Amino acid sequence: MRQRIIEGALKIFIQQGIKATTMDDIAKQLGISKRTIYEQFQDKRELLLMVVEHAHTQSKKDDRDIFVSSQNSLEGFLKLMKKKRSEFNLKLMKMVVELKRYYPEIIDMKRKHSAEALETLEKIFIKGIEEGVFRADLNPKTSAFLFSTQAHLFFTEQLNKMDLSSLDNTDISPLQVFEDLFLNFLRGISTQKGIKIIEKYMSNTI
Repeated sequence: MRQRIIEGALKIFIQQGIKATTMDDIAKQLGISKRTIYEQFQDKRELLLMVVEHAHTQSKKDDRDIFVSSQNSLEGFLKLMKKKRSEFNLKLMKMVVELKRYYPEIIDMKRKHSAEALETLEKIFIKGIEEGVFRADLNPKTSAFLFSTQAHLFFTEQLNKMDLSSLDNTDISPLQVFEDLFLNFLRGISTQKGIKIIEKYMSNTI
């Protein structure tokens, strides 16, 4: 029951937003009593903390599966960006913005994962150098830091502030901006072999 509530609450928080979702909403949509929820979780904050932990664990597993199934590290990054552009992930990122605004202590608690994520990214960049898709003079540690920092700043600081009204193409979304930002980053650290992979990816997605 506990896991069912966590997984169900995640979907509801993503669809409705954190602030707009009450414990009554969760109970009603899951077809259970509010008392059942409070038997498992002290309050909304504790439930939200477990939801965030579950989402982080699932995202980490999904990301790992993407890189394992990819032919090389660069292809893994490109597939990862495609995943981040989905409608589900746009709503998920907006949930992160709400977390920062209304539950900053939960965001701070999740910073413990930062060192682990940086270490994983550094290993991916090292592997990419060995595969010949990233430049041999690349500093893996610095690149991991820059990639992680840009992603964090974009999704926790800029996503809800981005004004695209000045652009003629109204179909451009914040996540399109995100992809362009990191495509340029990947181009800058890629070898000729890597750039060809990026060009092939772009020709298949346009």
